[in-house]
Amino acid sequence: MNERQRLERQLDSLWRLLVLQRAENKCEKCGSRTDLESHHIVSRYIRATRWELRNGICLCKWNCHRLPHSLSVKDRRWYKQWELKYIGKMRMRQLELMARELEHYSPTALEDKLKGLKGLLAGR
Repeated sequence: MNERQRLERQLDSLWRLLVLQRAENKCEKCGSRTDLESHHIVSRYIRATRWELRNGICLCKWNCHRLPHSLSVKDRRWYKQWELKYIGKMRMRQLELMARELEHYSPTALEDKLKGLKGLLAGR
């Protein structure tokens, strides 16, 4: 594993932890407290929003997270409508605008992002 991959894994882990912590370890859709996962509203493959905390919500693994991902795009519309209603139009618009930005993180930029998330975890 190279330095970039190591930093990205650390960022992913810290992002997940902060999303769960912000939701007080409870599914934001159904209220379950078991089998929780962090969900990216805008795909995690979009670098510009991948570690943005506003891009995450806490969902239970099977009913609220995995099920929508297993549906066809047409059948997933109900889920996207819920997501929009839950986070609001303004937050969704902000994420969409951020996602359009090209982000090519240098190792130094990844380290800075990691420091920022660690600071949030520490309550700074």
